[in-house]
Amino acid sequence: MLTYKAPQHNARRANVTPRALQPRVAAEHSGNHDFAGPYALVRKIGFGGMGEVYLAEHRVTKRRCAIKFIRALHAGDAGAVARFRLEAQTAARLCHPNTVAILDRGVTVDGRPYYVMEHLAGRNLDEIVRRFGALPVGRVVALLRQICSALVQAHARGLVHCDIKPANIVATCCDGRFDVAKLIDFGLVKSLDPEATLLADANDGAFVGSPLYAPPECSVGRGNLDGRSDIYSLGATAYHLLTGRPVFEGNSALRVIFAHANQAAVNPVEIQGSIPAPLAAIIMKCLEKSPEDRFQTVTELDEALAATRLETEWTPADAAAWWRSHADENGVQRDQPPVSAVAASAGCGGIAIRAEKTRGPRRFRTAKC
Repeated sequence: MLTYKAPQHNARRANVTPRALQPRVAAEHSGNHDFAGPYALVRKIGFGGMGEVYLAEHRVTKRRCAIKFIRALHAGDAGAVARFRLEAQTAARLCHPNTVAILDRGVTVDGRPYYVMEHLAGRNLDEIVRRFGALPVGRVVALLRQICSALVQAHARGLVHCDIKPANIVATCCDGRFDVAKLIDFGLVKSLDPEATLLADANDGAFVGSPLYAPPECSVGRGNLDGRSDIYSLGATAYHLLTGRPVFEGNSALRVIFAHANQAAVNPVEIQGSIPAPLAAIIMKCLEKSPEDRFQTVTELDEALAATRLETEWTPADAAAWWRSHADENGVQRDQPPVSAVAASAGCGGIAIRAEKTRGPRRFRTAKC
């Protein structure tokens, strides 16, 4: 097991003792069995500005899971803690095979809240595109339809995800089935219930989301966001998966945001000629600047995808063959996809825009902070 010791300067900034910042990952060896309740932490598998995720195992059932903690640096921030708990509560309201499952939650012995998620064995779609390039048309449609199904439930419960992007969709293995899509990271969720008071909505006048995939209405704050905003972001995600690049790129986040609001997107067929024209038309409709011109519900989008005739469908056998053919280069067993933490879900509330290191124009993404 991994033992983690927080840097001393972080302790001073948080105005707590260095010992209080130590997650005591090696709890079993120190005699402290209460750090994460009945869970033994194995290793850190992801982190962000606000949260960190560990691979863990239930001490009794031996079931593998992922545990997300608020970082010790922010454990004394009442607002950050409230947002972290809100994220867990929101995700726990959803029970869908294509949404990451929240299994438990609690507080560590040093007062840090955490919640327990199902462990996802797989890769997020951003990783897959970066490593292997644009995805086959049939595979993209299969993945999109699963996320549509997850969003139908979320929208029916008055929740807008607000951060749909390839990095927040994990292709995983579930009960022997490959390429099961899981939607993760509800740190920026917006409630459409007028009586609900989500702390994340406190930034109604600020830009939220990931610039590469954010709808035009994001540029004027959260107040105008609804289910059609998720549809735009899902269209931008599909565009990236099919072409290997975002709808718009630029040398600054503001340029990208401006492009989403004012520039016409290049038809994906002009970038990748193998994309069927009907599918390209669906994506372009998702990317309409005005929400009124998009699909009005995720169900409408899913029905359009289902009606699209593809020359080659993506079958369960294709998914299994793909994972197994890439097993060696991923360093995993052939009957399992690579272990990918729900690491993309390590953030919580708030955003900061930073550049990613890529070839060509810089790409920007949000980090929860």
